[in-house]
Amino acid sequence: MPKVSAEHKAEVRRRLLDAAGRVIMRDGAEGVTTRAILDEAGLSAGTLYSYFSSKEDLLGVLAVEMVQRAESEIGEASGANAAQVLDHLVAEAVARPVPEPVLAYLRGRTASDGAVHDAIARFNGWMVDRYGPLIEAGQREGSIAPDLDAPAVIELLDVIFDGMNRRAASDTFATSFERVGNAARALVAATVLEPAP
Repeated sequence: MPKVSAEHKAEVRRRLLDAAGRVIMRDGAEGVTTRAILDEAGLSAGTLYSYFSSKEDLLGVLAVEMVQRAESEIGEASGANAAQVLDHLVAEAVARPVPEPVLAYLRGRTASDGAVHDAIARFNGWMVDRYGPLIEAGQREGSIAPDLDAPAVIELLDVIFDGMNRRAASDTFATSFERVGNAARALVAATVLEPAP
């Protein structure tokens, strides 16, 4: 039997991961089955288990990839002070739903999939560690309310944005992404940002 090249193995593994992402986008939580992933990838039964120990393992790897992509895509904002940077980041987050809500779907699976849980917990911690100091800097310079728990504010904002994207992905808004985004930005301005003197 001929040996399978490392390139071929990497290509099949990539096909499985990409197929899982497409199934999530197309069919949502209910449709993410091993059979659906294999059908989408155009691969035969059992192939998944040659590359991943289980469907949950595959989803865990996909979660890590999505987390790494999100971390690299969350860009730096420029502004004269921390309050302006925070306002810019909030405005960007609520401007439109993410085009591929795979990460939002995976964030909803943290209770049932251990590998997904670990990747998402890491991302949640990264968000707090990355942007908590922004709130603290604004508190020191007087542009952000001084009595706020900076890490908790960032986590709360992340929870809001995550929920908005999940609701957009499932098309279950009672109002709209835009209206909720505007309300979130107004709440941040009223409760987090200090009024200019």
